[in-house]
Amino acid sequence: MPSSPAPPSNESARVSGLPQVTIYIAASAPIQTGIEVERSGWAAYGRSGEHHKLLDVGADPAGGTPARMYLLALATALTRLKRPCSVTVGCSDSNIVRDINENLDNLRTGKFRKKKRNIDLWRQVLDAERSGGHTLAKALVPDASDPDATTAQQHARAARTDQTSP
Repeated sequence: MPSSPAPPSNESARVSGLPQVTIYIAASAPIQTGIEVERSGWAAYGRSGEHHKLLDVGADPAGGTPARMYLLALATALTRLKRPCSVTVGCSDSNIVRDINENLDNLRTGKFRKKKRNIDLWRQVLDAERSGGHTLAKALVPDASDPDATTAQQHARAARTDQTSP
């Protein structure tokens, strides 16, 4: 299996001297039929250089939306990092990627739309970033053939279907 291409370097990470980590977040949510709610799953997979690790995996028996699963995965992953890092987020949801790249400063300062969706989870992400001393440097949509993104997605699907998961 080929290794993931390294994310482009980030000037703020080099200046700050923080280790660079890429966290791939994935969600697996069923199509809601309106008849029966199925559980949703999420996973976070991290890479720093040659080191890689499944950071966490979980499920929402109430069937949360994909956006909620992505944000829960990111908030949880940030708490699993053992030291402050500059974090690049790999996520297939272009809205999450856009919010990290373009709207994160507004979220940090509270200058966001009053009806911002999932604001409770965005606050968890920002709290985890702050308390861990991390910097969310940027986000990207990983290539479909990226093995780390594929691994995260496989774990998210497994979490959704595994009835023994939390």
